[in-house]
Amino acid sequence: MLYLITFFVLFSNSQTTIDKFFLDEAFKDTEISFSVIDKKGDKLVGINPEKSLNQASVSKLIITLAALKELTLGFRFKTDFYTSVELPKNGILDGDLIIKSYGDPNLETEDLYKIVDDLKLRGLKEIKGKIIFDFSFFDKNQNIYTLKYEDDSRSYAALNSVAPLNYNAFKFSITPAEKEDELANITLLHPISRLIDIKNELKTTNKRSSFKIETDPLKNGKTELKIVGRVNINSKPMVFYRKIHNPDAVFTSTLRYILITSGIKVKKKNQIVYDNTLNYDNFTEFYTFYTRNILDTLILMNRYSNNFIAEQLLKIIGKTDEKSASWEEGIKKVKNILNNDVKLKENSYNYVNASGLNDANFFSSEQMTKILQYIYNNFDYKWYVLSTLPKMGISGTMRRYCLSNDCKGNIIAKTGSLRSTVSLAGFLKGEKDIYIFSLSVAFEPSKKRFKEILQKTKEIFNDVIDNGEL
Repeated sequence: MLYLITFFVLFSNSQTTIDKFFLDEAFKDTEISFSVIDKKGDKLVGINPEKSLNQASVSKLIITLAALKELTLGFRFKTDFYTSVELPKNGILDGDLIIKSYGDPNLETEDLYKIVDDLKLRGLKEIKGKIIFDFSFFDKNQNIYTLKYEDDSRSYAALNSVAPLNYNAFKFSITPAEKEDELANITLLHPISRLIDIKNELKTTNKRSSFKIETDPLKNGKTELKIVGRVNINSKPMVFYRKIHNPDAVFTSTLRYILITSGIKVKKKNQIVYDNTLNYDNFTEFYTFYTRNILDTLILMNRYSNNFIAEQLLKIIGKTDEKSASWEEGIKKVKNILNNDVKLKENSYNYVNASGLNDANFFSSEQMTKILQYIYNNFDYKWYVLSTLPKMGISGTMRRYCLSNDCKGNIIAKTGSLRSTVSLAGFLKGEKDIYIFSLSVAFEPSKKRFKEILQKTKEIFNDVIDNGEL
C-alpha cells in the first residue's frame, strides 16, 4: 500500500495511484464516487466525481447545516408547562396542567424526574383537573424509514414523535438462568417495564448462544418484546436496545407515573391533543424545562451517528406558521438551502431523509465536497460544524479509523455505512493546507463485503497520512 505516496501533493501521479488502489479485489463489482478539492473548490483528484451514490449517514452533514441555519446557534430545546387556572398557595391546582411539547430529542427518563422536582418546588401538590398533553407541534407521521436490509426493530430505526423519551428506545438485559433448560432472565427497569410485554422463549443451554430479538406493537398501546433461541449458561449479562412502538403512550404514562410516585396527586385521566385547538390566551405560563442547545445536540448526532436525532431535527425545521411540523416541509427547506445557498443544481440529487438510513439519499462526491466547501468558507457554520464531527482515532465513529498512533486527529469526518454502502466525507489536515474529500462505495448487500470494503477504506486514509507530504 505504499503506492499512495504523496497522495494529494503530486497531483499528476496521485490520480494514477488512486486508480490503482481501487483496482484492489475488495472493490470488484462496486460503484465508486470519490472527490478531493481544496478550500477554493479546485478539483485535485477523483474517481467518478459526478456519479450519484447513496451517502448513508454522511447525509447527516446536510441536516447539520440546515439545523444551524434554520434554528440558529443559540437555539435550546424546551418543553412548556401551563395551568388553566392560577396555582394557589396551598398547591392544589383546581384545573388542568397543560404540557406543550416541541420535539425535544434530548429528553430522558431522568429529565422527567427533574421536571417533577421543579414542579414540586414551584408548589404543585395536587392536580384536580386533567393533564393535557399538547402534541400538535408535529404532524402524526412517526416513521420515515423504508428499510430493505436493516432490522426494523433496532433502536437505530426508532420512531419519531413530538414528545420522545430516551430516543424512543428502551434497554433490557439478558442473563442466563442458573440451570440448563430454564428460561433466561429478561430484565427491564421501571417505569418503562410497565409498557413492555415480554414473550420469553430463550432457554439456557451449554451450547453457543444463538437467539433472535423482535419488537412489535400491541393493540393495548404496549410494545411486545419477543426473544427466541438459546443462551449459553456461562454468558455474562448482555444489554440490548430496541425501538418502542408507542412513543406517545410512553411519554404520557411515564410522566404521570413519576408525578404520582413523587407525591403529586393526580385524579383524572390524561388527555392528548393532536390538533392545534388549544387557546393559550386562557392559560397561565407555569414552567419551562430546557435540555441541550443545538450545538450539543449536533455533537451527539454526528459523533455517534444518531439517526433518531437527525430525523427529529428534520421535522422540527419543517414547522410552518400554517401547519404542524412535517418531514415534507423540512425536506423543502433543506432543498432550498442546497439549491440557493450551496448552489447545487435543482433535481441533480435525491434527498428524502436526514439520517441516511434508507437507500435513498443520492449525491455525487463532487456535490458533497461542494456542501463541505460552503460550510468551511462560511464563518457562521465552519467552526460549529467542525466541532460536531468525530476525529480520526480520537472520538465517535472515527475512533477506530486510525490504524496507527500517528494518524490521530488528522481527519475530521462523518462516516456512513449500510449493508450496501460505505461512505466518508470531511476534512483532512495536511502540513500546508486543509483538503475536503468525499468517498462513497456501493455494492451488493453483504456483511462480508461491507467489512472488506470498510477495512480497505480505512487503509487508504491511513496511507495518505503515513506516506503523504501534506
